[in-house]
Amino acid sequence: MRLGALPSEPVRRLATGIDPLDELLGGGLPRGHLSEIVGAPSSGRTALVQALLASATRRGEVAAVVDLANALDPPSLARAGVDLARVLWVRPPSPQVALTCAEIVLAAGGFGVVALDGLGQALRPGTGQIRPASPGLAARPLPRQVWPRLAQVTRRAGAVCLVCTPRRLADGAAALALTLAQRRVRWNGRLLEGIITTAVLARSRFGPTDRAVTLALGERLAGLDGVQVERVHATRLGGGEGAVRRAVSG
Repeated sequence: MRLGALPSEPVRRLATGIDPLDELLGGGLPRGHLSEIVGAPSSGRTALVQALLASATRRGEVAAVVDLANALDPPSLARAGVDLARVLWVRPPSPQVALTCAEIVLAAGGFGVVALDGLGQALRPGTGQIRPASPGLAARPLPRQVWPRLAQVTRRAGAVCLVCTPRRLADGAAALALTLAQRRVRWNGRLLEGIITTAVLARSRFGPTDRAVTLALGERLAGLDGVQVERVHATRLGGGEGAVRRAVSG
């Protein structure tokens, strides 16, 4: 006779391809769960999404990007090592359609990762309301059930669903939240070499939080059409809330 709760099944992970970050996350982003990457512009969100897409497609998985901001650059993805033949690019016209598209793609099955990008820019800061299409229209809030429903569809699909946003939106529906904070920018003359950013594990259902790594995202200009990610490395910071505050503010 077994007493107590039944042992839970191990969480399957999708590695980001960045070893120190995967160690921080417990092996990568959790499959079957909603995750958030939160950070201001130039904090490294795009580079981390590119690394995740490259890692997934190298493993033969199919990925989807629901690109509400219409900011995805296929040449940059290719230079980051992403197999474009395994990426579905969806460009929805509105936040409501973007969320519906993410649900449809997840429900269709067969996708290892679905990234939802640009939703935060379409919402009014601090309100969660959708920006009106014209000044004469009133802002509308997102329905409360949006995030629990997306989390449920993600669980059934067994995929990684990643929401990329300047601020947290999914709250308790997200099983994991990674917050990025840029520390400094490196320049070589007038050319951008890269950025130093701190990644803080702000929320996790699977282990301790308030831990961080410092990521150096190196970039080199590759002609006039974009930049190429050269290298990603990290230095582990000490745990604890005080260390995290110093890492982000320092």
